[in-house]
Amino acid sequence: MRDIALENLNYEDFEAMRRDAVREGRYLEYKRDLPGGTDSDKKEFLADASSFANAGGGDVVWGVEEAQTDGKNTGAIGELLGVPAQGLDQAKLRLEQILRNGLDPRIPGARFHEVDGGSQGPMLVLRIPRSWASPHMIKDSGRFFSRNSAGKYPLDVRELRAAFSDSLSGRERARKFRLERLARIVADETPMPTTGCARLCMHIVPVGVAEGERDVLSGAQVNDFEHMEGTEHRAHRHNLDGLVSVSTTEGDTDYAQLFREGAIESITRNLGWPGCR
Repeated sequence: MRDIALENLNYEDFEAMRRDAVREGRYLEYKRDLPGGTDSDKKEFLADASSFANAGGGDVVWGVEEAQTDGKNTGAIGELLGVPAQGLDQAKLRLEQILRNGLDPRIPGARFHEVDGGSQGPMLVLRIPRSWASPHMIKDSGRFFSRNSAGKYPLDVRELRAAFSDSLSGRERARKFRLERLARIVADETPMPTTGCARLCMHIVPVGVAEGERDVLSGAQVNDFEHMEGTEHRAHRHNLDGLVSVSTTEGDTDYAQLFREGAIESITRNLGWPGCR
């Protein structure tokens, strides 16, 4: 489900998940009812949210009843009930406030989305991205949670030490990547010559790069990769770093480099400044 853009998620997607008996796990959690107002309900909600942020991200879905076999929950989607539409906006504001005040540090980028079609109202989805600010702690209890295929679990001392270490080293890898690339650009060690009185450089560094993960370029990535500027001419070619898109606009040659790890570097000289060609 997390492969579907949150704003595009609809009732047909839930029906497909029910037909396919998609189960809860590392990236997905089903809930029948919205969290109540008790301390235990708030802590359970914060444990779910922080476990996703501290792991690979994922979705919490309210308004879904788990399927049962012989009276036991199977972990798969059952009836699509939805949650009462009346007061739903206030409920989302309440949950957002709990997220803001209940975790340290706060989770950046968490978003809600309503999916109409449930028998009692819309399903409510909370999408939580994988966080660069992890690990996130529940303030009231001082506990940390993460996730695996069986769902959330509390981090022990060894896992918590590793989580703090990975968070710091990931940020340092991202900073180091950018500093090294800027040094090469200044030294004109780039896929295409970019000398000129002014250059605009943009770097995009995905979380996987910061954490040392490596992805091999696929055919789909190669075909879909485009330069950020409108161009008169564009050409793709492979190089040692991955794939480079070279473009020409009004006589200026720019490039965008897609690295094998997933990072992107884009350089343009067509800034439109007087006397800067």
